[in-house]
Amino acid sequence: MGFREKTCRRIDSLLIRDETGTRIAHRLAMAVLFLGQAHQLVHADQFDVAEDAAQHSQDYMQVALTGIYQSALQAGEDTGNFEIDLMGAKTILDRDNNQTFGSGSLVYWVFSVDNFGDMQSTTDFARKAGLLWPSNDVAVSDSFTAFGVFAWQQQLWQDRVTLHAGKLFVGNFVAESPYTASNTETFMSRVISNDMAGRYFDTMGLGAQLQYNGDQWFATAGFADATAGDEFDFNTFYNGDWTVYAEAGYRPTRSRPGISTVSVLLTSAASTGTLRSQQTVTAAFTHEYGGEGTDYAVFGRYTFGDGGAGKTSESFEAALPLDNGGFVGFAWNAPFGRETHQIGAALMYGEPTAFRKAQGFDDQYGIESYWKVDVLDWLRVSANIQFVNNFDKDLEVIPGLRVKVHRTF
Repeated sequence: MGFREKTCRRIDSLLIRDETGTRIAHRLAMAVLFLGQAHQLVHADQFDVAEDAAQHSQDYMQVALTGIYQSALQAGEDTGNFEIDLMGAKTILDRDNNQTFGSGSLVYWVFSVDNFGDMQSTTDFARKAGLLWPSNDVAVSDSFTAFGVFAWQQQLWQDRVTLHAGKLFVGNFVAESPYTASNTETFMSRVISNDMAGRYFDTMGLGAQLQYNGDQWFATAGFADATAGDEFDFNTFYNGDWTVYAEAGYRPTRSRPGISTVSVLLTSAASTGTLRSQQTVTAAFTHEYGGEGTDYAVFGRYTFGDGGAGKTSESFEAALPLDNGGFVGFAWNAPFGRETHQIGAALMYGEPTAFRKAQGFDDQYGIESYWKVDVLDWLRVSANIQFVNNFDKDLEVIPGLRVKVHRTF
């Protein structure tokens, strides 16, 4: 299914649900907004779609199973893992967002990850291949299941402000780009699909945030439990172990469809039982351009970190490997006129922490490229390759394959 047909279906769902002329006119206006953002919705992380659905009082749910296989040709190692995702939005308060107190929804994301059979984890694979960061984002040694997001989303102030309160996965809400949104959709390397210099990204705990969206300026400010993982941990309300973050950005007015944003993110993560406190500054941008407004895109993100080292010899290994690092990339949407295809490439860079330098690591550079194809409405296949200078200053070549089966309700 092409993105225009998907958009038409979204417009139909917007209009069918209400019979009054005022609400129909409002939802038609929202439908026009979706038409302008259709390309983004097709390529974005599906949790972004859930947020958009909640904002416009739509119910949405997606179930997906994604499998990844990668091989390091120089090291002679391989790894494979899978991720199961259930994410969506359920409208509880169906109100006109042109009011001060608008619609309210429950947004959620539950995920489960594990390695295939007895295959080694991505963490072990990266270590044996001499990589500073994992080659994909599912870096677990054992099966892991958690609520990433379970929160109330409330629209406020004529739809200019969005409140989230509940369990938050901070990386889903800040320094966003549809081209770096998810390990299951675009780039696999964890320096792109995650942030290897900032603890903020993987913060996954109880908290709250406010997002302001003006005509050109936008801002987000929030906090979340810096220590919780897979549980709902209420102790943070008493011990003050928070990750606090604030982002401000600019989105210029465009005469054609497409995204153009630039933002700066500041974060502060409290000290935990194993890690020292950390402060970061992150700059990010996305710009789409071309004949249709969204034919091509350039994007990037770079994080400078201060602190975050381990407190013990064991936790030094668990701490993030980079003092600073990031990427800059390019995407070609609908290449060669093929609407269900996307090609992406990115340059990656990271400066290791003092601990990693003591181990012998130097600055690491890499290139990642992928070709993604929607083979069927429910089947997405991506071929991926990474070239990274490893610990021994050799060029490690990492081909990979990702297969995603998904169903939207």
